[in-house]
Amino acid sequence: MRSLRRDPGHLPELIVLHAQRSLARGAKEWAERAVGDESRSALRAGRAARAAARMDGLASGTPFLIALVPGYVAALWEQARLALRLAAMSGRDPASMETAAELLVLRNVHPDATTALSALREAAAGERESLGKGVRGRASVLWELGRRILLFAAFLDAPEHERSVFFQVLSFIAAGLVWILTCIFPLTFMALMAWSCETATRRLDAAARDAWLPELPDPGRESPAQFGRRVAALALVTGLPVLILVHGVTTGNMLVTGVAGVSGLAMALMLSILVSRQT
Repeated sequence: MRSLRRDPGHLPELIVLHAQRSLARGAKEWAERAVGDESRSALRAGRAARAAARMDGLASGTPFLIALVPGYVAALWEQARLALRLAAMSGRDPASMETAAELLVLRNVHPDATTALSALREAAAGERESLGKGVRGRASVLWELGRRILLFAAFLDAPEHERSVFFQVLSFIAAGLVWILTCIFPLTFMALMAWSCETATRRLDAAARDAWLPELPDPGRESPAQFGRRVAALALVTGLPVLILVHGVTTGNMLVTGVAGVSGLAMALMLSILVSRQT
């Protein structure tokens, strides 16, 4: 934490380096135990990481944003654990700077391993990232830092996957409307965060397999039926509060809306307790 406060400009790099120090040894031991059963071990690791990320996402979406940062960091931690395990299985050293650079590239924080490696060395040496000169210079640097952090957290698509300006504007408006809704119905935000964390973990799993373990049998991407069930569940949790709110406004019976909000808060607290007991 002291390093992050001292050098927030290298936040993604510092998180990855810290994850390596804590998880690399365990990843190497896991890979050694998986020898001879690589395919099933990698599949189980992916499933476990997605399940953990889903629960961490639920926790991060609890009311009043009290668990947003620790919950989402826990999800990122599970993703780092999965990536380092797959790296070790491929024969890479999960504790090496080169593996950390590859991980940052997989997370779309840097365009290539050379750039990522340079940033990692600066972070490890304690070299602070310059905030630029003048208002425009600082604004440009802070904008780029924010973009890299959002890419690292999987809140933004990689540059090659970015949509048109029109689509981005629509997405921004939709995100704003959803944010307003989640302030009224906390359960909705919990569902969205669970979706986000699980989806980001699924994408990282696929990217790491493609980059490091292409020889393993493809476990199969998410089927249309599986995706449909996830969309239906998200639509139910998101759409039901809207219907309750519309009913309360049109009938003048705002008590229904209040009860729904309290129920969402109670469920959020219960889920938080459940998550804390499982971690």
